[in-house]
Amino acid sequence: MRQVNRLFYDLKESHIRRKYTMTHTNTPWMIGIDVKRDTISLSIPHVLFGAEEKRDEIFTEAGLRYIRIGMKGSDKHDTVDRRHVARRIIELAKKSGVKHFAISVSSFEKYIGPLDRMLIEFARANYEHVAHKTEPKDGWDFVEKITLIDDSIEWNEAMISAAILHGGILAQGLGLARDLANAPTNCMSPKGFVSRIIKETQSPDIGVEVIYLNERDLKTEKLEGILSVGKGSVNPPRLLILQYLQGPAEQKPILLVGKGIVYDDGGVNLKQDPTDMHMDKSGAAMVAAAIITAARLKIERNIIALIPLAENRASGHSYRQCDIITIGDKTVEIGNTDAEGRLVLADALVYGRRRWDPDYVITVATLTGAAHIALGGTCSALFVHDRPAGIRLAKGLIEIGEETGDRLWRLPLEKRHAAQIKGKHADLKNIGSLGRYGGAITAAAFLQQFVDEKVNWAHIDMAPRMTPIEGDHLAAGATGEPMCLLVALTEEL
Repeated sequence: MRQVNRLFYDLKESHIRRKYTMTHTNTPWMIGIDVKRDTISLSIPHVLFGAEEKRDEIFTEAGLRYIRIGMKGSDKHDTVDRRHVARRIIELAKKSGVKHFAISVSSFEKYIGPLDRMLIEFARANYEHVAHKTEPKDGWDFVEKITLIDDSIEWNEAMISAAILHGGILAQGLGLARDLANAPTNCMSPKGFVSRIIKETQSPDIGVEVIYLNERDLKTEKLEGILSVGKGSVNPPRLLILQYLQGPAEQKPILLVGKGIVYDDGGVNLKQDPTDMHMDKSGAAMVAAAIITAARLKIERNIIALIPLAENRASGHSYRQCDIITIGDKTVEIGNTDAEGRLVLADALVYGRRRWDPDYVITVATLTGAAHIALGGTCSALFVHDRPAGIRLAKGLIEIGEETGDRLWRLPLEKRHAAQIKGKHADLKNIGSLGRYGGAITAAAFLQQFVDEKVNWAHIDMAPRMTPIEGDHLAAGATGEPMCLLVALTEEL
């Protein structure tokens, strides 16, 4: 696999060049950024914002080309609207064949927000999963370079340089998260996922230790949830462990747990339509990319990522309805084999509690269609312990999500919900007693049984934001949410 240098930043005056080398063969969506203070070439379009215009357009006036973004009707106080403005610039440029444009620092401050936020949204909108496509004869339509015009009195050279560096690393992480989520299962089995992460962490500068448990190790550790879900596939399961320990020795770690179901046809309870179920590993993708990105940012924190990887397939070897398995110190009755994500996550939670003493535990998963039905694709569902500390944690995560563009909406999780997952023949059942009603809540209630009440725990059901909705101005496939939120919370918590 050849090395490809795609992301570079030329910083004005100081002539510092920072390069981030990615071991991808297909990253043409990465954007080069340079900064200039003087008048720039008139051959490239300049971005303008039309306060009284609704339409986005490219036009020529007095021999100069402009990209005009219509701002009429946009709410400058709405963080979603502001992010979409940045994406619309890229969307229009790609449609019009513009490879290089200029934008002033003062204008994006007014209409979009902080520089690093703008760069992240530019990269998010420029991204498309093209790893398995043949490049067109005329080349891809990606924007290749953006020139920033340094005309702001609020930003100095050091601030701009830092923002470009920070935004670039996050953009790189988003690309990794989306690549992992989008990869088809024949190219990314549980073993393939592990191999990809090993490649991503090869550089000694990253400082992420990679460990994994194979099928024999899982049996030794008695992780029946992961083993049961993976029984039906020819691709054996794994538990991937990523350790980044750069905080004080006495600091308790943050534990990130991401669901890694590389394909899900439902098992014996076969899905009617398993479209996009290669993306049921999106939680794993976000968690893996988040810890690697935190390492690239040199965040001084102890972080552990646990990623249970399995393929949930119907076969003669699959686990069945009415099976009873043991997870930790609890027995679980299988009510539906398509409620597999909570089983592998519960196993990882038990293993994490056994091995470490985390201060914070965050579970991330495309766990339920019920969350998507409840929230309609606009934000991810958030669950916490129903006590003051949990409510404070939820408030903090929601605020971080507003800043990073990973919006969350808290749903209730009360003690009485636990009664709905009691088993008839075992301690617990992996589906709620009310069937499809409150399915996202009972899934969260199931996970809660494997988390200490004293631990700061949050569960993000990212199913509503796995793929974009109309008006997101994003390519088909993974959105990359909530990767940036996970990185930010490691800095904030």
